[in-house]
Amino acid sequence: MSDHFKSVKVDWVANAETDHFNEDTDVDDEHIVFPYPKEVGTAHGNMLKTSHNISIYKGHYYYTDVISEPFDLGAVSCDFSEEVLMAEICFGGKAETYQRSPDCKLTHGGSRTLFRRASNYEAQVIHERSNHLECTTVSLPISSLHLIIGEKSTEHVLSALNLTTSPSVTTHSLPLRINKILSAAISPHLQGSMKKLYSQSKIVEYLCELVEHIEINFNALTVDDKQVLKAQETHAYLSQVEGKLPSLLELASQAEMSAQTLNTAFRKEYGMTIHRFMAKQRLHEAHDIILETKTPLKVLAANFGYSHVNHFNTAFKREFAYSPGSLRK
Repeated sequence: MSDHFKSVKVDWVANAETDHFNEDTDVDDEHIVFPYPKEVGTAHGNMLKTSHNISIYKGHYYYTDVISEPFDLGAVSCDFSEEVLMAEICFGGKAETYQRSPDCKLTHGGSRTLFRRASNYEAQVIHERSNHLECTTVSLPISSLHLIIGEKSTEHVLSALNLTTSPSVTTHSLPLRINKILSAAISPHLQGSMKKLYSQSKIVEYLCELVEHIEINFNALTVDDKQVLKAQETHAYLSQVEGKLPSLLELASQAEMSAQTLNTAFRKEYGMTIHRFMAKQRLHEAHDIILETKTPLKVLAANFGYSHVNHFNTAFKREFAYSPGSLRK
């Protein structure tokens, strides 16, 4: 496992197993077989560590029955020794990521790439079932990016990807030719140092193409891209705002677009309306306050804008499947 990984935990939904990986695993080229039920299919992956503490993973997922119902792999949690930039791509199908902190749902596959900046994260991963789904993830410490492409280019890339804060996660469409470079970064035909050198060269090629693409297209965003960017900026703002929440009209004015357009873009990007996201954020905030303080529920409900404590109790139970009062029993 790569040096910047402190730990990785996978809670498999299909068979209730949990796999743990940690930094004591001193293996540069690790092959992993996943515990898929036979009736679902088979899956395996390869984790390879290259220079500058950069790691790349490629997984192959073969599903027996190609049906419309997606397959829930389970929960993945990673803890890094330093802040990293991750890029995730899929070919042959799509993957959905339900991430906590920031709370969002993102879909990637084909030209759509998931980018994440974090020092740790937790996410539920769901696959579109296909005959052969290939998923590739490269993980680059920010400090390594500074060495490879320079600090100025690193900050420009992070800004263009809307990853100026940590933790943050987003998706962007890239030309398929760029994603295919990353997909080919682990060769099944090479071994030892040659395999690592080849992988390293493909990762550097991918970074060069990504930087060049951003330099050329940063000021030439399409209308859809601009709407997605505004939705992402709104999401980042709401994830950190304290005190009184802004209205939809105030957010729309700040984004310089209509409330309907912003709300539609937000729902398309995160799978929920702005109002639903704000309510969800506040309920999780209330959950923490109930655990950590003795604030009466009536006072807490009023502070969070509920006209009656019963309305707060109903919303809380809908979100967590248990009442707020049960936390204090």
